[in-house]
Amino acid sequence: MATNKLCSFCTLHRIIRDIHREPRNKYNSLNSPHATAEPFAQQIEQLSPTFTFGEQGDPSEFLIFLLDRLVSCLKMNEVIVDINSPIQPIQQIFGLNIVSIIECKICFKRSSVDTWESILSLPISSYSNLNESLSAYFSIEELKNGDLYSCSNCGKRVPSNKIFEINKGLPVIFFHLKRFEHDVKLNSTRKINVVIAYPETIILDYYFDETSRQSNKENEDYSFIYKLNSVIVHQGEYVTNGHEFAYVRAPDGYWYKADDKLLTPVHLDSVLNHNDAYILCYVKMPQDSIYLSDDEPISSPIYTSSILISSTPTVSYKCFDKACDIYEDVHIQLDENVQDSQVQQQH
Repeated sequence: MATNKLCSFCTLHRIIRDIHREPRNKYNSLNSPHATAEPFAQQIEQLSPTFTFGEQGDPSEFLIFLLDRLVSCLKMNEVIVDINSPIQPIQQIFGLNIVSIIECKICFKRSSVDTWESILSLPISSYSNLNESLSAYFSIEELKNGDLYSCSNCGKRVPSNKIFEINKGLPVIFFHLKRFEHDVKLNSTRKINVVIAYPETIILDYYFDETSRQSNKENEDYSFIYKLNSVIVHQGEYVTNGHEFAYVRAPDGYWYKADDKLLTPVHLDSVLNHNDAYILCYVKMPQDSIYLSDDEPISSPIYTSSILISSTPTVSYKCFDKACDIYEDVHIQLDENVQDSQVQQQH
């Protein structure tokens, strides 16, 4: 690709490489160069004309455009992917494969279309938790009156049912909680300030198609179980302003708050059910972290066996840099001094 044209894949690769690069001086990590997304931000308008460098945009739109752009960038690189393949690597990692079904209510003939949804946008205005929003999204919608379906078998327009089902759960899925809605009459956008409860672990087998559910049951495949990996929070009344930050679960299982340049450890309780949660990222759990038990089960509408899932630590006491190490050493020394003083008083 031309040097002045944005390649999302190459840009993200450089950022990730910088994140994992060993510091030049491991004894002075504070002065080591840090990863930055500044080069990406400077070319943000190439990702979509809806974005402007230096101005806040909708993170859900950014995520959708980014994943779509990654698919396009990889298609142009024959070395990395097979350009003739209908499914690209990004579409095998992120999102959900969903089948959209139209069922005629007269002859019950079904027609279906498979789609890849990079991010699932869920209604929240009438719901209190993530499962309710998912149930609403995957509920059967009746098409009638002005939305009649043209059935080729019946040879006329007929009432029908529209059904969404998951036919493949990919390793990483994003749930976009639709907190902003446009008022056509007022020509304005308002924020839906409701608390949506979301769990650390979620079971999605209920939303899979029947074939997948039966296959999972017969093979004892628990690939429909996902664990919360990050949360993007939007504070403010408008999508184009306010403040955004993220909670991220590190590979060690501990949670951190990434707020601009500040990274701090947090309790899991602070992460779950945040009032302004906007985007939820769940990652498929590895099979070896799931085991059957009769104690403290996580219920499933399909499986009769109890499923117990290992939980993550709720707080991290790790230090990030030399300053934290000094802080920790001081407190250890203070504790030792207090203990010595108590021993002397006893004697």
